[in-house]
Order: sequence, then structure tokens, then C-alpha cells
Amino acid sequence: MVSYIKKRLISIAEVLHLRIFGHEMSEEMRKFIGNLSWSFFGIFFSSAFLFFGSVLIGRFLGPTEYGKYNLVLTISNIAVVIMFFGFDTTAVKFISESSEKEKQNQFMSNSLWAIMVLCPIIVALAFIFRNLISKIINTDDNLILIAFLFAFIVAFKTLFDSFIKAFHKFRYQAFVKIVESSIFFSLVLYFFIFNNGHSYFYFLIPSIVASLAVIFLYGKIIKNKLRKWNNESFLYSKAYLKLTLAVSFIGIFIGTADRLFIAKYLGIRELGIYSAYLMSSTIIIGQLVLALSNVFFPMMNKAENKREIISKVDKLMLAAFIPLVISISLLSFILLKFFGSQYGVNWIYIVFVSVISFLQIITSFYGAITSSSVVLFKLTSRVYYFKPIFIATLYLLAYSFSNFGLISIFFIMMCSYVYDILNTKLAFKLIAVKQ
Repeated sequence: MVSYIKKRLISIAEVLHLRIFGHEMSEEMRKFIGNLSWSFFGIFFSSAFLFFGSVLIGRFLGPTEYGKYNLVLTISNIAVVIMFFGFDTTAVKFISESSEKEKQNQFMSNSLWAIMVLCPIIVALAFIFRNLISKIINTDDNLILIAFLFAFIVAFKTLFDSFIKAFHKFRYQAFVKIVESSIFFSLVLYFFIFNNGHSYFYFLIPSIVASLAVIFLYGKIIKNKLRKWNNESFLYSKAYLKLTLAVSFIGIFIGTADRLFIAKYLGIRELGIYSAYLMSSTIIIGQLVLALSNVFFPMMNKAENKREIISKVDKLMLAAFIPLVISISLLSFILLKFFGSQYGVNWIYIVFVSVISFLQIITSFYGAITSSSVVLFKLTSRVYYFKPIFIATLYLLAYSFSNFGLISIFFIMMCSYVYDILNTKLAFKLIAVKQ
């Protein structure tokens, strides 16, 4: 079945490629589509389970408790980035571009050892400063502690998934994603049927159990590649690590500022509603982006003509803009119905999240292209460093208006993605001028 889908996907892609770009696909592009089919196969099943699991959680808990649930996920995402300290992205880059297996294993091992040291330190610091953090975010300190403990488990799941992606184990990755989402959905369904309490905490258990299963399955491959710490490999990747670290911290600040801002100034209920609207559009698109990045980033590390690739991405996205936004809007409308009447249906919100989802696809392509080149990465990083100031200014302006609400947050998210797109365009122009 998968082989048939793979052949059909390649044949359809060949026709579209010829019509849009005017020439046949290269062998590298055929390999990309072939690998992508495995990612889509896993994501097709996992997306369905993840979506219906998330809908059951949102429907059962209601906007307020669902808001707390999403606040835990948001804080844990921040904690994971701090725990990774840039080692995850660095490992994927150097594993993907290296042709020697021993070097690949060494880069992987260095990242794993470093993160194993950082994780307990970050959790310990969170425990010590949990009261201060809770006051800043405007929540209780127990939620902060739960979020960081949850992040400890999720960090290793995410890290191991990055390693499997870098080693191009797409078929195995697809299998593991199906297992993960099946466990998640089964446990959510169990708590939905048999749990009498309406607490967000119970619905973190499915994610924890599913993450532990992923760690176990990926660990069976990773343990055979594990090596001792190698200082020479670390020094070789140090320059890229520094760049990645700064960009990762800025990225997580911008990526989570919307939820933290809503939780603090609009309330936890509004965060629940906001999360439901994002879920209705990004559950599919987010998984699509994940599938693309799984295959696209490793491929880009070996591609020489990045300008030609970004030109193709621009043509493809221009042709797909209107059909995709309309499709995502209709899908979002349908999926919101599953959450229940407590969340309402606001078409302005739906259009916003649909455009945001489309921009997310573009920036995922652009991000993979810039991250694969040290020169491009340095150029985009210089402008990217000013992005927190730009985003913070927008939030201050939005907060100053008396009718400040979720529409303002959606608009700021759109501006954030447009900033990244223009930044990449500027980097390519600067390279062209230098040449």
C-alpha cells in the first residue's frame, strides 16, 4: 500500500513540477518525494489520532482547564529549548552533512551527553525559582513545576526524533509516530470515558506515556551509535552551536509569547479558546510542516544551488496561496464544531489562523534553507536578533488599545512570519550583491 502511494505521489509530483517550473524533476527531488511519502504515511495516521485526542481533551475540559493544559505545553516548550541549548539543531546539521558514520555517531553522542547534563539542572532551577516564574506568568507554582517535569520527558523524545530524522530513518520514524499517537489517543479516550474529574493534569498522562514509548523505541537504534564525549567534535561544531543557541532562544520567545501574553492579560479561558482555533488549523498544517522538515532539512544540507530551490518554493507557494487558505478555512470551520459550543465559531479568527498556517509552511521551507548554510544562517541571524524588539513593540501597541483581544494576537503572529520571510529574502539579495 505504501509503495503504491509512494509511486502515485512521485508521478503526481512530476506532472505538477513540469507544469509549474517548466522542466522535469531532478533525481534529488525524486528522492525527496520518496522519503516524504514515508513521513506523510506516519503523519496521516498520527494527525488523526492527535487531533481527535486533542478535541476530546478540549471538549471534556472546557476553555478554562483547556487553557491550563495548553499553558503547561507552552511552558514545557520553553523549557525544552533551554534544555537543548542549541545542541539538537547542531547535531541534526552535522549528522546530515557528514558522510562518515563514526563522525555522525560522535555528533549525536556529544549532543546527547550535553543535554543529559543540562536537563536535571534546568528542572532543579525551575523548582527553586517556581514562585518567581509563577508570578511573572500569573499562574500557580504547581503548574510551573508540572510543566518542567513534563518537559524533561518530552525533551528526550524530541531529541531522539531529531536523531532518527538526521539518520534518514524515515520508515521507522513513521512507524513510531503511529505507535505514539495510538497510545496517546487510547489513553485520552480512557480518561474521557472513565475520569470524573475535570483537571488538565490527567490529560498530560497520555502524552507522558506515549513519549516514554517513543524514547524506548528510538533508544533501541540510538544505543548502538552512542560514543564517549569527544572534545574535538564539540570544538568543530562550536561556532554553529553559538548561532543556533541565540536563534533558538529568540525563536522560543517569539513562538510562545502569544500564549503567555494571553494567559497573563486576557485570562486562561481566552487561552483555551485561542488554542482551540489554532488547533483546528495547525493540527494538519503543523504535521505537514513536520513531515516536510523531516526530509527537506537533511536534503538541503547536501544541496548546492539553494537560490534555485527557494525560487521554486516561491513559485509553488504563490500558486497554492488562495486554494490552500480557502481549504484550511473550511477545514478549520468543520473541526471547530468538534470542540463544542463553548468555543464558538468566529470567521475572522478562522481566516487569520488559516493565513498563519499558510505562512508557517513558507517559513518552514525558508528555515530549512537558511539553517543548512552557515553564510545564510549568519546573515539571517543578524536581522533575526532584532525580531524580539519588533514583536515586543507590537505587543505594547496592541496592549495600549482599549479593545485589545485575540484579533490583535493573530495579527502579531502574521507579522512575525512575514518578518522571517522578508529576512530570508534580504539575505539572498545581500549574497547576490557580494557575488
